[in-house]
Amino acid sequence: MQHSRDLLAQLSILPDGLSDVELKQSELPIKETLGCKAALLRTALAYIDNHERLKVLIPVREYMARYSPPTDNMIMPLLAHFHELLELYVISFGKESGVLPIARITSNYTNIQNVLRCGLQLQHPDMTKSIYCICNLNFFTALDHLKHLSDPELESKFHRAVAWYYSEHVFDMPNTINHCQTALSLARANRNYKSPGGNHTAGQAYAQEAQKGQDTSGLCGMSQDELVFALMISQAEVYKQQSEYLEVHNVQNQLLQALQLTDDPFQLVFTLINTCEIRIQMGVSKDLIQEKISTARAISTTLGNSRCLRLSWGNFSEVVSYCLEHLGDTSRWKGSQHPSLWTTFFLANSLKTKEKLAIHKALHITKSAQTFPDPANLAAVPRLGNVITIMT
Repeated sequence: MQHSRDLLAQLSILPDGLSDVELKQSELPIKETLGCKAALLRTALAYIDNHERLKVLIPVREYMARYSPPTDNMIMPLLAHFHELLELYVISFGKESGVLPIARITSNYTNIQNVLRCGLQLQHPDMTKSIYCICNLNFFTALDHLKHLSDPELESKFHRAVAWYYSEHVFDMPNTINHCQTALSLARANRNYKSPGGNHTAGQAYAQEAQKGQDTSGLCGMSQDELVFALMISQAEVYKQQSEYLEVHNVQNQLLQALQLTDDPFQLVFTLINTCEIRIQMGVSKDLIQEKISTARAISTTLGNSRCLRLSWGNFSEVVSYCLEHLGDTSRWKGSQHPSLWTTFFLANSLKTKEKLAIHKALHITKSAQTFPDPANLAAVPRLGNVITIMT
């Protein structure tokens, strides 16, 4: 009797009712669920609708919701069930497997809203799950409503916003591309070719002001300033959009020459890759393009070792030693790019970890590079002074 009453209380907040499958999958803390269902049907407190869903009569539902609502322990299994259902919808969005979650969510739409309303009460033990469910339900609702708005421009904006979310927060490129393509198709169908862009006249005015600022910076001796580099990158992008590849190539060559005099390997790599892209469009020989790619790859490897070192420091001693070995090896750096401090760091770390092989490699690299630390800094590196004395 008590379990039948619990099921009745649970159904009082579920206007859409529950199917037999959902009664099983939701794992309600009720023994003999099907027996309780039969008891409710036998006493005419519940009924089966045309879609084979168990529902409670409206007067009974209102009475139970007011005087005997379900407890949190009864609501939490349903919340977990709907949370999994909405997560499945988001994961399978755009795929054939996404049809089933859509049908299930549609059948339980009001149920989900009521359960989430209960899950947002201050005393509820799992409010975080409720908030995630609300976000996913909003995603489902927005897509459903857009089908009836007949507003391709608004729908295009929506898909661009979703694409930005996947790109910047989830880092899911396949979904990002899918939403971008959908937004572009809608913009084309609506003959709104300016949808992805902005005000061309205003942009042109800003570009002219930026050009004046760049010229002024050059006259003031600030030709290697980061702001000037940013202006040159934007200028090259404008030329690229206009298919003026020769102009793009000229700007990128100027940028490469300027960057080689600075200490900005990240920007140098991006510019090298962009230069290769334009050279392909211009039909430049494969060897010249491959040369730039090889240079970019060498710099990227060094940058990758630096990042790996930063992430591994204090956690993985073997990885730290590997990164320092590659960073400290002067043969892996071109020209004057090699900062001699890496060799010293590799030697100091090897002495600290007391790894014989690492110490041997560090001494060999240090001697080959003729790189020795400043004696003024030896106090910060235990035993380094004695090693340098032996080497010299």
